[in-house]
Amino acid sequence: MKQKFDSYWADQLYPINIIEAGDRKFSYREAGSQDQGTPVVAVLHGIGSGSGSWVHTLSHFKDSYRVLAWDAPGYNFSSFLPEDNPGALGYARALNEFLSALDVDPKVVIGHSLGAMIAGAYAAEVNLNLPVLILADPANGYGHETPKVR
Repeated sequence: MKQKFDSYWADQLYPINIIEAGDRKFSYREAGSQDQGTPVVAVLHGIGSGSGSWVHTLSHFKDSYRVLAWDAPGYNFSSFLPEDNPGALGYARALNEFLSALDVDPKVVIGHSLGAMIAGAYAAEVNLNLPVLILADPANGYGHETPKVR
């Protein structure tokens, strides 16, 4: 079920959405067309921020893409990761759950810091056919990565 969440972020241009995937909730911001043929860009925030850090990116790309600014587990209103699923790969699998719940296959994933580490794990272990991966200042060594992620 997709719903709007009216919160302290409501004064920003792109309010937070919440979607449920199984027993988890993911919060995110969205811009652009939701038409089936519109290419999807997923943007992943760093450790010290949330989806709100991508507001200018959403505005810049919304005319050509459907842009999804995901809140990683434990950020804003997204559920925490279970303790038995740590590290970049656990976050990458959570990203995949989120994208699957929205029924989208991103053409581009952009990550900054922690988000870049998650994006790298997503491309290396979850979505091996991802066309474009952009990593900005990736974090290093968070949790238990697989050799492909290192």
